[in-house]
Amino acid sequence: QENATVTSVRGASALDLRSLGPANTLVLVDGRRQAPNGIAAGATTFVDINRFPVALIERVEVLRDGAAAVYGADATAGVAPVMDPAGEATTTPDAPERGGPDPGATAVRSLTGVYHADGGVRGELAYVVGKAIGRAHCALCDITHGRFSERDEWRACRAGLPVPFATVHRNERTPEVAAATDGWTPSVVAHTDGGVVRLLGPADLEACGADPAALVAALERAVDDAGLRWA
Repeated sequence: QENATVTSVRGASALDLRSLGPANTLVLVDGRRQAPNGIAAGATTFVDINRFPVALIERVEVLRDGAAAVYGADATAGVAPVMDPAGEATTTPDAPERGGPDPGATAVRSLTGVYHADGGVRGELAYVVGKAIGRAHCALCDITHGRFSERDEWRACRAGLPVPFATVHRNERTPEVAAATDGWTPSVVAHTDGGVVRLLGPADLEACGADPAALVAALERAVDDAGLRWA
């Protein structure tokens, strides 16, 4: 059973596969996970399908079988891939004027997130103690980790990215990443055919508010703003 549900949020609609709720239906546009609507319907987060211009939708495929093992918990009910003939994620009414991604743009092959902390027993202990007394803070760590381990929400969002995303501590950086992020952590950089490119810095990650979906949306914008494209 597939439903297009009118939510309690005015002007917004959500997909509800198998009547398991919009939060359990994953919406992908050209293979890219979409950020949830800025206003939740009560305690339920959802992707507003009204933001996709009908003229730019080539087709909608519905995978009705649960896909949580591949995409994470938000795909328990199934996956709804939206295909855009222009070849880009259609997320705003302005999309018709933008066209597809520039095929000549530099390709992003992978991403590296750098924590504002050192690795190893001493580094981890120093961060835990520093955070407890209010002297250490890492916005990227708040996005990717809970109190004791990696967050399930982050794993699901990372799996939906079009390229690999690795995280390292400051003392684990390659020389190229260290040169690009010296004095600029936490941060996220892109590995491209032309070298390492800065994407998100401390303020950008802080603005994500510890939300993995917000990080994915910020990465999409940063790649576009930098004139890059996903490989």
